[in-house]
Formats: sequence, structure tokens, C-alpha cells
Amino acid sequence: TAGFARRNMYVGLKGGFGQVRFGRHDTPLKMVQGKFDQFGDTDADIKGALSISQGENRLGNVVAYINKFSDVTLAVALIPGEGNGTTGGNGFADTTSIAAMWKSGPAFVSLAMDSYDDTGGTITEDLTRLVATYTMGTMDMGFLFETSGTSNNSDKDVMGLSFAMGMGKNKAKFQYMTGDINNGNETTQMSVGYDMSLSKSTTAYVMYTDGETENT
Repeated sequence: TAGFARRNMYVGLKGGFGQVRFGRHDTPLKMVQGKFDQFGDTDADIKGALSISQGENRLGNVVAYINKFSDVTLAVALIPGEGNGTTGGNGFADTTSIAAMWKSGPAFVSLAMDSYDDTGGTITEDLTRLVATYTMGTMDMGFLFETSGTSNNSDKDVMGLSFAMGMGKNKAKFQYMTGDINNGNETTQMSVGYDMSLSKSTTAYVMYTDGETENT
């Protein structure tokens, strides 16, 4: 079950109108990270062991619409709650996620906003993410910024930088994430790694990540 939970699982319709998907799916806000995260699905990714980013959500019961207009892709997701209206939302769109992604040649820029149901005691109420990446030869560079509003006034700003350089079939990479909460806590994580391509379907890697949280 845990393995399946790491993947999108949905049914859908596709045509000239775009795509409609139903099932377990990444939120559009998660989708807009594009190729920023050089350490996806490890303790060094943008969420990391210290939960720096709050936007890495793959949720169930998602109703998503995705369509591409020239260089811009738009995505909207509605996620109904399963509570009783008191311990959790029970409406059709208790959580909403809206995103726009622009890609032209080596450049990628995206913006997304989430709004979360807070009737079940959820602290984070809204989240905005901006991502920009650029490819130059064998190098990939990325910038990420997030800001979130909370019901307990501990709003959080997150910034990230990523860099990767291809070396033949291999890749060296670096990533830095920092999160600043206005109650005085600051979390940082720095990661370096090296991917080694063994075949078309097999990659070995080594990485080092260092993270800390301090009260400023």
C-alpha cells in the first residue's frame, strides 16, 4: 500500500477540452515544482526530514482539470472533505489548488495557490508557491519561494535554490532550503549528491544532507 501511495492513481477523460482526472493525485501546487527538486523522494528533497516545504501533497478524492494553452499549462483541483463539517470539511471543495505553468525552451516559471479546510483543526490555511528553473547546456538551476498563512499566526516563508551539472551520463547536484517562521524558528537544509547512471533503468546515487532548526 505504501508503494502505491507514492504514485498518482486516477481515471480520467482527455480531449480537445483538456484533461479531467479523478482519484489520488498530486495537487497542482506540488506539480509546479517542475524539475526544481534534485533530491525527490529522499530525506533531502524540498520537504525533507525537517518538513521545510508544506506543499508536497498527494491527496485522495481529487477532481482535477488540466489544459495547455500554447506555452502555458493551467491546472485546477478540488478536493472534497470527508468529515462531518465540524471535525473536518464535508463540502465538494474543502481544499482547492490552482496553478499556472509557463515553459518556453530552457525556461520554466510557475505559480500556484492552495486553500485548505481548517474545520478539523488544520493549522495551515493557505499556501502560495513560485518556482523558476533554467537549463543552460548541461546545467540546471532553480529557485523556489513559498509563503503560507496559518490560523495560529505562525506564518512561514520558504526559499530554495537548486543546481545540477551533467557529467556524461552522471550528474552532480546541490540544493539549499531554508524556512523562516515568524515565531522565531528557522530551519535550514543543505544537500549535495552524485547520480551514477548504470543503465537506462538503473541509477545509483550517493548524497549528504545536513539540516538544523534553531530559535532566532
